[in-house]
Amino acid sequence: MHVFHVVFVTSFAIYAWASVPYSIWFGHPWFNTLKYFLDAAIYAAVIGGTFTWLWPVT
Repeated sequence: MHVFHVVFVTSFAIYAWASVPYSIWFGHPWFNTLKYFLDAAIYAAVIGGTFTWLWPVT
């Protein structure tokens, strides 16, 4: 569970927060940023699950 948590938080931060500058500086709607946050949560869950599945058990 620790592997999933670390990978999920890291990948969510990378995917989600990359879209914020577009709304701040380029005038994209904030609703689009919220959709990117939802997409980032889905991607992060898939990546976290994959890492947890393939992580060697000690």
